Amino acid sequence: MSVPREYNKIALLNDFTSLGVIGALLGGFALSTLESGELLQSTRTSVMWTGVLMYFAVHCCTFSAISSWWLYRHINYLSEEEAVRWKLERRLIAKVPMVSFMMGASMYISGVSLVGYSSEMGLESPQLSKNVVYIGAGVLCMSATAYLMMATPLSSAPLKSEVKYNASFSNPVNSSKQMQCPPSCNCAKCAQL
Repeated sequence: MSVPREYNKIALLNDFTSLGVIGALLGGFALSTLESGELLQSTRTSVMWTGVLMYFAVHCCTFSAISSWWLYRHINYLSEEEAVRWKLERRLIAKVPMVSFMMGASMYISGVSLVGYSSEMGLESPQLSKNVVYIGAGVLCMSATAYLMMATPLSSAPLKSEVKYNASFSNPVNSSKQMQCPPSCNCAKCAQL
């Protein structure tokens, strides 16, 4: 049975370690914005939404760190073969830390852009407030694009245009001659064909 490279025990342990660390760090950053208490007690809508987003970011990132630890602990006690079998049988469970971290990170980025929007400097300049929101939305889009690019496997199969080129390059043109040059070549040999 052929399994992908990311299904080995060391790769699983590394994934859970990195997710646990970054989840704890990002959750701590979100928590530090909540410590003053004014975000959740404000009557201004943008400040209140900032508090709500940071509150959920703390919980999602903390859950990511805890679930990463729990899965790391479980995988660490398995042999290499058992770890691969576990990953093949429980792919959804293995994605729980990543999904909860992605939710927490997107809420954190949204909350940070609302912090910039609702800060004193942003209220004095409406254009600056809009720019801060646009930058936050751009960061969210770039994060989603980067994730999709990394999550999409690159195929090693040739493109259709390459298949046509290679097929015409190696197939005999007639029974006695084969092309030695690409179809766009203008050398003397190709001129005879």
